[in-house]
Amino acid sequence: MYEDFYIRIMSIEDYRATVKEIQNHVKLPHSEFFDMEFSPHREEFLETFTFYTDTLGRNADYGIVPAFMYFNNFTSRNAKAGLLKDTFLLSINMGTVHWLMDNFKLNSNIESSGIRFITVTSKFLDTTPQNLMYQMCFHFTVYHELAHLIQKSPYLESYLDEVPKPNAYSDGRHLLEIDADEYSSLCLGTHILQYAEKLFPTSLNTEILEGLLVLCLVPVFIYMTSFGGGKGEIYFKEKSHPHPIIRVMLVTMTICHYINQSLEVDGKEFSVDYNRVLNRTLQVAHEIEQEVFESPYVDDFIMTLRGNIKGILDYVDYFDNLKNEDNTLAVYKWNRNIEQREEM
Repeated sequence: MYEDFYIRIMSIEDYRATVKEIQNHVKLPHSEFFDMEFSPHREEFLETFTFYTDTLGRNADYGIVPAFMYFNNFTSRNAKAGLLKDTFLLSINMGTVHWLMDNFKLNSNIESSGIRFITVTSKFLDTTPQNLMYQMCFHFTVYHELAHLIQKSPYLESYLDEVPKPNAYSDGRHLLEIDADEYSSLCLGTHILQYAEKLFPTSLNTEILEGLLVLCLVPVFIYMTSFGGGKGEIYFKEKSHPHPIIRVMLVTMTICHYINQSLEVDGKEFSVDYNRVLNRTLQVAHEIEQEVFESPYVDDFIMTLRGNIKGILDYVDYFDNLKNEDNTLAVYKWNRNIEQREEM
């Protein structure tokens, strides 16, 4: 969903110059950096690097300067944000790119699966559904890490990443992760609404917008399940990250709330329904996983959700109260920026 992306795609030389500049600021080993020259996905790496480097520049008013994005050499799925020697770093594992490319962007089985929802929605897109899914996962990942940079918490000095740590629970750490998910959701909501208005400038309505929302949320759900946590009992005040099913619920809720607010401001006379979007997302994710990925993770997550609604809502309420007391969070700063623009 790079619909507003018109700047020149950066070259291998541009990327290497950025790596050199990072090393001038921070003494990271050369082996930390992935060189995509011989990667079969080289052009995708460069386009992604260009888009999100530009994104970092657009967010400089949060005080995250200097800020650099790079790819590291790890083959696992992960991303991290750090603040080293006054330099803000956003790093994506090369394995994340390869996994998302193989499972979404290049996975033609999604479009040819015969799933009715995919068949119907594909007719209205200006790209393939799998490419849209790929971009949504990447947006979610990068904007989440960007939020960690904006938070400027002490954890940045040792990096914040996306792999849950089993013995690293604290209220503060969970709050940072919830805030980063919500900030990422606001960014996703912005992209989705802009894309919907581009595709349907005069005919956008509840049914169309909810369908596009589901298509964009399904890959994020499947991507989150790939990190594990679906089987076994749900946890609340454990590990470094909230349970993935809680994260999926919060992301869906935040995006729907943001879109409805935006529609109201724009004078639109329709809205989207959170419960309908969530239930449809779970259903389509189940169908895609059964038909395309042949794994049981989504079903495990759905059972976990349905059996723990009260506990999840209690957990969400607890952290909602903590959020109200913290002006260092990324969402607080997002809202403050909007207020300042409106006052100008």
